[in-house]
Amino acid sequence: MKEFAQKVHRFALSDLSMLLIFLSVYACAVLDAPAVGICLMAIIASLYCVCDCDVVPLILPLLLIYCLSFLCPSAVFLVWLGIPCGAALVFCLWKNRHTMRPGRTFPGLLATSAAILLGGLGSISAEEYFAPSAVFIVLGLSVMLIAFYLLLRGSLARPRTYDVGDHVARAMYVCAVFAVFLILRVCITNPEILDGGMDGFVGRLEQLIVWRNGASNLAVICLPFIFYYARKHSAWHLLSAVLVYVIVACAGSRAALLLGALMVFVGFLYYAYNRPVLMGIFLTLSAVSLVLLFCFRGQVVYFVEEVLCFQLDRDYHDEARYKLFIRALEDFRHAPIFGRGMGYTGNDDIYPLLSVSDEAARWRVHWYHCLIPQIVGALGTFGILTYAYQFLLRLREFWTARRTAFVGVLAITYFGILAYSMLDPGIFSPMPFGILNVLVIALLEVQPRREQGKQILVK
Repeated sequence: MKEFAQKVHRFALSDLSMLLIFLSVYACAVLDAPAVGICLMAIIASLYCVCDCDVVPLILPLLLIYCLSFLCPSAVFLVWLGIPCGAALVFCLWKNRHTMRPGRTFPGLLATSAAILLGGLGSISAEEYFAPSAVFIVLGLSVMLIAFYLLLRGSLARPRTYDVGDHVARAMYVCAVFAVFLILRVCITNPEILDGGMDGFVGRLEQLIVWRNGASNLAVICLPFIFYYARKHSAWHLLSAVLVYVIVACAGSRAALLLGALMVFVGFLYYAYNRPVLMGIFLTLSAVSLVLLFCFRGQVVYFVEEVLCFQLDRDYHDEARYKLFIRALEDFRHAPIFGRGMGYTGNDDIYPLLSVSDEAARWRVHWYHCLIPQIVGALGTFGILTYAYQFLLRLREFWTARRTAFVGVLAITYFGILAYSMLDPGIFSPMPFGILNVLVIALLEVQPRREQGKQILVK
């Protein structure tokens, strides 16, 4: 058994395993059998947990399960996979119990988990608090994230013979490519989407894929790791980063369009760091691009409004996010200590879900769709204090970490997730962004600390 476990470990860390996993889920998507792919990834993840103490190889299967779930949102029976997968994760957690040492940011995670659990106390009904959708989010943002953090810490504390950063970057790279493939596949298999030219393209695409936001935003969050991979291996991978952004931008997700542009810009700065000639070329090209955008601003506005279907002259007072921001302040006034909680349904008049016939919508909660209003309105003063405390602990961890290329990409990803959370639920969505947030911090905590006063970036 021990010899078999060693073989599984070596295979899980190989390039061949990633290739086979990607081809498997690719085949399941092409053959319209996403449920089969989810079951296969669950089996692989469970096998890795049982045979190995290392949880790093689990990252890719878990992310691909999330991607495949876009294609079968009504396959409720797949929830039963949580039982064997959960048991395997608990077993892996138990195996790593001797090396489990919570890091310096763990008190912040405990504090925010308490805020999530207490959210809505005294201001909403028991029916709202214990609604299935609310219970899923509350437990996912508290118990699940704590368990996942401890699982990572127990595993990452063990000695290893491979580069963790390289393996994580490859997993994120593969995930971004697969998310982009899912979007491209819809365009290829539905050529009628181009009928009438590019005008209104995004509007027609939106009718075919309701999950384009989820796929696009996940691909954008994975972008920094592609730049890290390019820095370590080959500049040709920069082309992949640009192509990923172009495709998700054309998918019409506003969050991905804005955040992706920021990620690509920061990613190129990151790649050119400590390379003066390359930095000069990149900054020059950026300045030229800004001049061209200004000169052809009419064409840019036409593309945004007619192709991407974004009305730039829309009154922001009519936007749901603006109304929810104002409503968050009102909710804070009515529930100043613990907020309205995750199960609160009083904002259904702004962002209706209760009247939606789609069964999947009934499992969603009424987000404020922005990080700050979500904390203020849903969690109150206690939530504000705990999330500020958590943020300060994590800032300290970034500041004291040795300045390496991998720490740099972790910082870009972390602040990118926070920026994304200003446009969508973000870190309040347990899977994948809540888990990715915890993954970044757990990886950061095991990085070497820097000597006082020394700040260097090591390739």
